[in-house]
Amino acid sequence: MAVGRWCRRWGWRKSWLLAALLVVLQVTAAEKGPAEGEAGRREPQRRHAYAAMMYMGTPRDYEFYVATRVMLRSLAKIRADADLVVIASVDVPPRWQRQLPAQASIPFHGSFMCCCSPPPAMAAGPRAWHLEDDGRLCLTESSSCGKQEGWGGAPFLKISEVCWKASAFLGSEDGLLWLLLPFNGKEEDGVKVVTVENVRNPYEKQGNFNRRFKLTLNKLYAWSLVEYDRVVMLDSDNIFLRRTDELFQCGQFCAVFINPCIFHTGLFVLQPSMPVFKNMLHELEIGRENPDGADQGFLASYFPDLLDRPMFHPPNNGSKLDGTYRLPLGYQMDASYYYLKLRWSIPCGPNSVITFPSVPWLKPWYWWSWPVLPLGLKWHEQRLNTIGYGAEMPVILIQSLMYMAIMAVTRLVRPSLSKLCYNRRPEKNFAFLHSMLRAVAMWSILAAYTFPFFLIPRTVHPLLGWSLYLLGSAALASAVTNAMLLPALAVLTPWMGIFGALAVMAFPWYSDGVVRALAVFAYAFCCAPFAWAAMVKVVGSLQVLLEREAYFPRLGESPLQQPEFSKLY
Repeated sequence: MAVGRWCRRWGWRKSWLLAALLVVLQVTAAEKGPAEGEAGRREPQRRHAYAAMMYMGTPRDYEFYVATRVMLRSLAKIRADADLVVIASVDVPPRWQRQLPAQASIPFHGSFMCCCSPPPAMAAGPRAWHLEDDGRLCLTESSSCGKQEGWGGAPFLKISEVCWKASAFLGSEDGLLWLLLPFNGKEEDGVKVVTVENVRNPYEKQGNFNRRFKLTLNKLYAWSLVEYDRVVMLDSDNIFLRRTDELFQCGQFCAVFINPCIFHTGLFVLQPSMPVFKNMLHELEIGRENPDGADQGFLASYFPDLLDRPMFHPPNNGSKLDGTYRLPLGYQMDASYYYLKLRWSIPCGPNSVITFPSVPWLKPWYWWSWPVLPLGLKWHEQRLNTIGYGAEMPVILIQSLMYMAIMAVTRLVRPSLSKLCYNRRPEKNFAFLHSMLRAVAMWSILAAYTFPFFLIPRTVHPLLGWSLYLLGSAALASAVTNAMLLPALAVLTPWMGIFGALAVMAFPWYSDGVVRALAVFAYAFCCAPFAWAAMVKVVGSLQVLLEREAYFPRLGESPLQQPEFSKLY
């Protein structure tokens, strides 16, 4: 951790600045009086929350983790007036959980981070620091929690109160205690992580069950967030175009019908309630009907009459509604609606949130999502403006250097490859060698165009991803060309075809999606003859090489044992 390294580098002697700052804060709070000081020490409790969930056990855990961070940061950038909550299962790595508060960027009357190494006198006791049942982190020498002499940013610093809210506790690592000390200022940290046990999915034995939905029932924990009046539960594949705080005026349950008959659970509004939460768990135990075995099927069965409920329209006076409502389609605009006209024209409600309820490999955070899917770039624009791509850049640089080295080395060794000894006498198994060589050549070319695709980090920016793919495929194609003495233009024809297809799909001035699809189809139709001609050229080149016997020496013989051997060139 960066803060931990800072503490170890400077030591406790340099922490007197932090100690002085805490003393000044305490004096200021005392001058304000008890009531005003308490207000200065604690952030105001929000009544609403946007919630998302994180769990492990899928091949795409990291991608969904990145997507969740980007979505939360996008909510912060539009200044959503609500808490941000992540319902994380117990097996989510602590490092990921700590990065959520450290990176989430939501404005609030916040805190500054401090790392503290317990003094020897306190570290010896088992109760040097502990978490109280009421949600306070207590750092005292005794088991009671109150106004005692404690420690904070420096050893044995005397402060009047050493209890903080549990949401400020970030864990311990390397002998350091990580916490957030109350500070009457402004900070851009504020995601609340709620750790939960995974809800057991009783529908795993269903014939149509998809294992990637095994833990989606953790979404039911949103009803247990009873400290909030309303919660908007979100999937990580949402893109917010504007503030949607008016959703907190909706009733006990509200959702959008993307499908004409089944509502979508990528975004829904709920009123937390422990009786409802316990009843849902009971319904799971008794095996309530669930068409798909996931959260959507269960909630559709639990709220079967939502289709007959009225449409939600937020009251102008800011009051909250009771009951259940259908949300306008503008709160869950399916990305497929955009691809038809290449613009949004949803007349039902404000165009607020884009969702991507498609197959997993077409989610917007993958680098190949654009220009294949035009909206993929919009998600990456939000990531570029929020958490950036620093985590993937070292891999990108290493792969780029590797591909450039391959191109340089294969170019340098080409003269040596072309000076192989050959046998003038005809081979009896010419047909077998020709078939084998043709198969090796075709598989090598195919590998040159597929292998780089799977090496690129999946969540990089599309411009970086496609650039690296074109560089890698060109490098490996050149290696095949030089190793097997193939015509370079024929081997690189697929490369040029892919580059042209990307340009056709990325063209920004299509009138609608139909014209775009027809343009891509016409380009593929025109490229097909060139691809066929390139393949014929490669096969013909291999046949010429074998007929000359310029590539294979006689099996089991050494060039030094044959007096009739000579060298090309």
